[in-house]
Parts: sequence; C-alpha cells; structure tokens
Amino acid sequence: MKESPILFTTEMVQAILAGRKTQTRRIVKPQPGEGGLVSWSQIPEYAPPKWAGYKLNSEKEEFWKCRYGYKGDLLWVKETYCLPKAEFPNAEVIYKADQKWPDLLKWKSSYYMPKRFARIWLRVKDIRVERVQDITAADAIAEGLERSYGAYTTYYRDYISNESHPFDNPVLSYMSLWLKINGRDKWDANPWVWVIEFERV
Repeated sequence: MKESPILFTTEMVQAILAGRKTQTRRIVKPQPGEGGLVSWSQIPEYAPPKWAGYKLNSEKEEFWKCRYGYKGDLLWVKETYCLPKAEFPNAEVIYKADQKWPDLLKWKSSYYMPKRFARIWLRVKDIRVERVQDITAADAIAEGLERSYGAYTTYYRDYISNESHPFDNPVLSYMSLWLKINGRDKWDANPWVWVIEFERV
C-alpha cells in the first residue's frame, strides 16, 4: 500500500472534517499534446498502475502515472499549520482549519508540513480521468461545496464573491472554487484532471 501526500486549502480541509468532501480534482501533468485525447483506460498490470490515453482515430497510446496512487492507497493531508511554542506550550502542533486560534500566530504553508504532523488520512476509493468542465452536479457537491437552504432551493457558495447563496447550480459554485484555487486560465483550458474519490480513515 502506497502512502502519498496531498495538499488541501484550509477551506477544503474544513470540508473534509465536516464530511462534505469526498472528491478532489487535480490537473494531469503533463497535459496531452496536440490532437488531444478522447479516451482513457487504466492498466493495473503495471507496477505501479499506469493510465493509457488514446487519440481520436489512432491506436497510439500515451502513458501517465497518477502521483496520488491507486485504488486502496492512502493519502495524508498537508494543511496550514503552526508550531505554537511559547503561545501554547502544551500543544505540539495546531491547524488553521480549526478556526480557534488568534491571528497573531505565524502559520506555516501546507507545502512544508511533515508527515508526522498529519492528522487526516484518506483512502483512495477510485481514480478516473476526465475534463474538468465535464463535472456533474453530483460530483460538484462531492467536492465539498458549502450550502445554504431556501424555501424551495438549495444554494451553493460563490467562492469568488463570497456571497452566501448566489448559485442554485452546484457546477457554477465548483467553477468559482476552481477559479479561486487554480485561476481562470486553468478553467478555460479545460484540462484533463485526475478525479480522486476518497474516504476518511
């Protein structure tokens, strides 16, 4: 069983802790070259397993390995953290996602969080490949969107404007989340992404 790190923003860590987030999308690197790919298949016979991409009207294959592992593997979450020292001498490490700490703390980037501080572990349930703009409403909700409820409609947060309930379409809400994290160009390019389904363990 492979154990791999995965970074999440503070908001997405909170969504995992709340039980809302069971999927994440990460850009396939490198992206396919000219001509694009129209189909993908998983080849488990490789060790570790690889993915094969096929171009339209061509039997030529291109191969990728997902850095996040394979079904059954574990991911340990890297999140924004702090070593409190003098401020909280009895705490070895604290996490920004808990939202109960003063703003004066010097937070460390999730990028630098060592494995020994990981408190959230995820088991990979499934991995597939698709275009980011092909996300369905159900999958957008599984990405951990914040929701509010009207008399007849469920509303989903706009992560750009931070309005409480501007969207009744979860795909638009997810698009705003993607734009906030990855930028407009990464959405407009409609890249191939790893769709990683997971459960907390």
